[in-house]
Amino acid sequence: MTMHIALSPLLIALSLNIGSVVAYMLSPFAGIVMIVATLLHVSSATVSVRWNWQFCLIFLVLSLGVATLLSLIF
Repeated sequence: MTMHIALSPLLIALSLNIGSVVAYMLSPFAGIVMIVATLLHVSSATVSVRWNWQFCLIFLVLSLGVATLLSLIF
């Protein structure tokens, strides 16, 4: 069944890409998170969730705002 979505394909693609980037930043199994956790002698969950959540939230809001503006322009 075909669906007619009012959203731009550009907005959908950018939103999926932004979501995957945020999920990678919050993952305790990401390579850089594990390296930082090892160097600072803390758990990887502390680095990924406790330290990155504010940055990820700001990144998510700003990126989705830019994606929405780009979908309106193009």
